[in-house]
Amino acid sequence: MPTRLFPVFAPLFFFFAFAEAYRQRLFAPPVTAIAAVGFICLLFGQSPLTTASDQLVQTYQTWRFEPDDTAMSFVWLGENTPNGATVIAPPWRQDFWYLAHRAQAVSSGYPPFAGLHEWHGRLEILAGESPVQKGRRENEEMSAFYHKVTTEAINEFAKRCRAEYLVTESDYPYTVVFKSGKTKVYHLDT
Repeated sequence: MPTRLFPVFAPLFFFFAFAEAYRQRLFAPPVTAIAAVGFICLLFGQSPLTTASDQLVQTYQTWRFEPDDTAMSFVWLGENTPNGATVIAPPWRQDFWYLAHRAQAVSSGYPPFAGLHEWHGRLEILAGESPVQKGRRENEEMSAFYHKVTTEAINEFAKRCRAEYLVTESDYPYTVVFKSGKTKVYHLDT
């Protein structure tokens, strides 16, 4: 979708316009210092270079290491469930779709541009509220919360999202259709 490129193009065109304004000397001397300080502050935000390097490290690790129990469950889902099935899976795992080729109820790594409020609500149900002081959830915090979600909350969430399967290490009263180590795939009988 072309709208997914907005986060890439918006900063790019901003910096092009900023550089052109600087080249044409549109900034007066006090504004030049303020612009320089503002530019340096922008660089200390989330850097595209560190984000890209983190993604490269994650990709390399997925190629290098053997799949864990949860990844094996994702592969099983892709091979043994009907196409179009919706799955409640750990929202911090970014390899779900790649391995399962099934719809995930919510993923923390891929927020949609449309329905962001709905996505945020779903994420809070499975991963807890994001801490105000940090601004983002850590994978360990999401994992701890996800594995303590109650059966009632799962039932309500599954009805809301029309989910048919659940991937977790926790014990629930649903039918286990696959197990790999500690990770279980439940068929939701809601």
